[in-house]
Order: sequence, then structure tokens, then C-alpha cells
Amino acid sequence: MDPRITFTRASTATYYGTQTALAEQNLLLQSQNFTSNWINSGTVETADTDVAPDGTTTADTLAPTATTGLHAINQTNASTIGTTRTFSLFAKKGTTDFVQLYFNADANVFANFNLNAGTVGTVGSASTATITSVGSGWYRCVMTTSSATANNVALIAIITSDTAARAQSWTALGTETILIWGAQLEQRSAVSNYTPTTTATVTNYIPVLETAAINAPRFDYNPITQAALGLLIEEQRTNLLTYSAQFDNAAWTKTRSSITANTIVAPDGTLTGDKLVEDTSTGTHLTSQNASLTIGTYTYSVHAKAGERSFLNVARNNGFIDTFSHSFDLTAGTATGTGATIVSVGNGWYRCVGTIVVNTTGSTGVNLQMSSSGGSSTYTGNGFSGLFLWGAQTEAGAFPTSYIPTVASQVTRSADAASMTGTNFSSWYNATEGTAYTEAASLATAYLGAIVGFSDGTLNNRFSIRGMTVSNQSTSLGVDSGVTQWSLIFSSQTTAATKFALGYKVDDIAFTRNAATPLTDASALIPVVNQLRIGAEGTGTQGYNGHIRQIVYYPRRLTNSDLQTITA
Repeated sequence: MDPRITFTRASTATYYGTQTALAEQNLLLQSQNFTSNWINSGTVETADTDVAPDGTTTADTLAPTATTGLHAINQTNASTIGTTRTFSLFAKKGTTDFVQLYFNADANVFANFNLNAGTVGTVGSASTATITSVGSGWYRCVMTTSSATANNVALIAIITSDTAARAQSWTALGTETILIWGAQLEQRSAVSNYTPTTTATVTNYIPVLETAAINAPRFDYNPITQAALGLLIEEQRTNLLTYSAQFDNAAWTKTRSSITANTIVAPDGTLTGDKLVEDTSTGTHLTSQNASLTIGTYTYSVHAKAGERSFLNVARNNGFIDTFSHSFDLTAGTATGTGATIVSVGNGWYRCVGTIVVNTTGSTGVNLQMSSSGGSSTYTGNGFSGLFLWGAQTEAGAFPTSYIPTVASQVTRSADAASMTGTNFSSWYNATEGTAYTEAASLATAYLGAIVGFSDGTLNNRFSIRGMTVSNQSTSLGVDSGVTQWSLIFSSQTTAATKFALGYKVDDIAFTRNAATPLTDASALIPVVNQLRIGAEGTGTQGYNGHIRQIVYYPRRLTNSDLQTITA
């Protein structure tokens, strides 16, 4: 940002910079096939003997040999040496109730689990542990350690009680069994959603939706290509939903479904993505939240990622909203239905957006429904399938703006404002003649806004370059002493990012876009101005919504040919 520009925004705001964060990770090979890549120590496993938590018959039976000693399986992974790491396993009791997770080399790194009671037993002093029921007798057993010791071998052991010593030696009959599935090793301090592996480990990264401080400009990037988009300028908006990323909160109504909270890394790089899980009944499986809306146009948005279900259908939840049907394919990244769009934000996450019309003032909202095939949302659930949600928003307006996080109350993001005044403006501005060049891309679908506006702080003396998508138009308008001096209009805008140039001189105005033959006005006065507004004009009105990539000023009126050249 040029230091002569004054930028203000009275709130924080989100944008995509260049940061990435660790997303899914599993550093263990063959996470569901313990007969391969796993080393036995007094154990034997039998593959595919039981139905696993994902509904497939891929769970293995682990049994000790009839010997005295350690009864465990292990796998080495050198990449986790000296880092905070979390080791997890889905386990179910067989003929015995107890399992132990531990790493080698540090006697304080282990955790015992009771698969009958669903409780954590003895835990080493350098470890923490949790156990969570996932249904049908299965538990997810989790151990986390920050031990700096070179613990590079992860072990799963059958033990005789939940108070057993680490690496317990005991005499087995050979008939004791437990069921195991879905082992995972992550370099982080909390367990995340299970990611299966076969012959290769998995480490994924996600672009991070960052937060700019109050009065800090947002230089936005495409989260997928990392292409610089420019300075993000947006009008004031309010997220009318509360607990926008906490779908387990009571503010969200769950119908024939449940929420598993904080199970996957969300678009902001934190482990706050929730999973919407269907129950076993027949019907729609959804979550929803109402807000007090008045008659008008609104835009909803929600970040979603495919799980076992890859289709998100969105429908009205009462008659206050005009009938609509939006469907989002979270695998193909496509949207169907009038007013529905979908945008990839990286690592399988999409921002699903829809425009809706509220026809009666009242408490209303939309249903976020899973679909088994992309068609009807009505089906019989299996009790474990679902998809991931994060960052929901409902805002007044016909297009979406950047995500506004909320908790217990609605939150307003203030408008962005940027300007040059005083000597910061007069030191370079030529009142007699000049040329302004801009490159910008609008977010709006039906709104005009000034990319740059020269004025005296009023609407009576001003001239501007406006990005305008009403009827695919863009304009330049000049006003002197309240009288319009020129109004040059281009239609049929076909490119997202557009280059404009305006040359001005008394009785010699020319305006072009994308190297088109300039529109001209040979009878125009130049208004007296003393400031430049970026993304607005006059009193700060006619605000732009979009990215401004570049502004260039020439203190002379370039030729029409030059105007075409610089906008090519």
C-alpha cells in the first residue's frame, strides 16, 4: 500500500493470503491392513474379520501368541522424532478388554484403554489420552505426547488390565482377542478426522483464511492458484447467524443427524471443522438455523467438504423464503439451481453459496441437508456417514462477501475505505489534464461501484471509473457544480478482471476498457477536486465490491491510441 493512502476499516476481516496449514495427516502405512507393514511381537492378526466403523468389513482381529512376553504390533516412522504427535486407533473388545498405545524409548509415553467400560486407564506422565465411542462397540483411542525423546516406533499392545505397565510382559493363552482398525499418527497436539493409508503416507496442506486487524488492508490471493487478486474492498455486511463454525451448538437444530465437533482442519487452518452425521432413520438428515429476516434478497454461504456423503442440498425451512432448490457436488465441485455457486478454497473444501428471496418478514433460514446421490435428500441413513461443515453465513445482499465469524451474537464487518487527501493528493494531481488507469474485478452481480473516484468530498464535483455489472456495463461519469459533464458507458463486459483508462482534458474526454475503441466526449468541463477515493467516490458512496489490482496515474492526457495500448 502506498504510504500516502489512508486506509480504514473499523473491524477485523477475513481474506486469503499466502499461508498454509497442516490438514489431513497419517504417517502410518496400511492403516487398516495390519497384516502388511506392521511388525509382530508375540501377536498374530487375522484380516477383515469384522465390520469397521465406516461400515466396511475391514477390521482385523489381533490376538497374542501362546507365549510369555510382550504382545504387540509396531511400525517405525522416523519423521515424528522429537515432535508433538498424536497416535490414534479404533478398537473394540473381543475376548479381552484392554489395549495400550505407546512409543518406544520413553517410559512415560503410553496410555491404557478399557474397551468394555469405554474409559481411559493409566497414562504415562508425558502423555494425555482420550477415548470416544463411535458406535457398535467401537472406540477411538487417542494418545498425545510432546516428549522430546526419539520415540520413532508406534506400538499397539494387548494388555491384561487398564492399569498395566508400559510394554507389559504377560503369559497369554493365545485365545485373547481385540479388534483393531484405522491407526493414525499425526504431528499435532490433537486428533483429527481419520485418513486411511495403503502404500503411502498422507500429509495434506490447506490454504489459510487469514484475519486482518482493524484498519489493516487485505491483499487477497486465490487460495488455489496463489495468484494475487489485489486489494479487497467490500461494503459493510452482517453475518446474521450465530455460532457460525460451531454446529454442535444448540443454535443449530439437528434433524435426524448429529454433529461431531472439531474433527477436521477448517479453511482457517484450525481444527474446528465439524462433521454432520446422519442417523439410521428414513427422511432428511440436516442441520439448520433461523434468523430474523425482512423482505428482500439475501445470500447464504457455508464451507463444506465431502465425507462419506458428497452432496449437500440446501432448501428453505419454511414458507417465508421463495421456493428454490440448490445442490452442491462436493466431489466434482459443481452447483445446480438458480442462484447457486460453488468456489474451491483448497484441500477439498468448497464455499457453497446461494441467493434467496425472503417474501415475508419473520424468523426463517435454510436447511443444510445431506444427499446420498445428489437427488432427493430423503433416504435411510446408516448411522455413521456424513460430510463436513464450517463457516456458515447469511447476509443481506445479492452476492456473498468475505466470511464473518460469529459466536454468541451476530457480527458486522465494517466497510473498507481508502483515500488520498491533502498534499498526499495535490503533490501529484494535475488539474488541467491527466489519465487514470485501473485494473479491477468486481464481486457484485448487480451493483455499480466506483473503482476510483476523484472529488472535492461531495457528489457535486467528481469524476470516476466505475466497475458495473448491471447489464454487464462499466462507466465513467464526470460532474461539475452538480451538472453532468460526461457519462460514457461500455456494455457487454465479458472478463472477470477488467482494465480501464480515462483520459481527461477540457472538451477532450476519452474512456476505454480492455483495448476497446475509446468512447469520447468533446464538450466537457473538468471538475475541481482535491482527493482520490479508492473503491468509492464523492462522499464515500457508490462503494466498490471487489479486488483492485492496480491504479496508475499519468499527469497528462494520453492519446486514445495509448489508452488502448495500456488496457490491452
